[in-house]
Amino acid sequence: MMIPERRIIMTIGDRIKIVRESEEKNQREFASSIKISQPTLAMFENGQREPKDIHIEQICLKYGISEKWLRNEEGDMKIKDCKDNRYFHNIGKLQWADDETIMRWVNAIAETDPKVLKQIEEFMKKLLEIQED
Repeated sequence: MMIPERRIIMTIGDRIKIVRESEEKNQREFASSIKISQPTLAMFENGQREPKDIHIEQICLKYGISEKWLRNEEGDMKIKDCKDNRYFHNIGKLQWADDETIMRWVNAIAETDPKVLKQIEEFMKKLLEIQED
């Protein structure tokens, strides 16, 4: 008789702790990096409190974690590097920026006609001597 394989079900708190430990951070460091308090992180990890979408998003963006894995333990924990991940990582960093210049630039880019943005991009590439990938 074959014994069925038992799968240990992890909570989202367990997975958050795995991410934190994989980054070799203590609770205070990890909590600070995602803009929450250490006691809040402790409550997430021990199941006393469920993280909000913004917390999940910050963990995923900051550490390159798959949201499907963090929420449901589906697929791989880490997202493989690609251009899109660089974009999402940078958007995550900008989201928490409190520098007025950065906020003005992000707003200007988001509100500018795409044709004009293409012209600005070409100008910046020439100015900074950036070669195409």
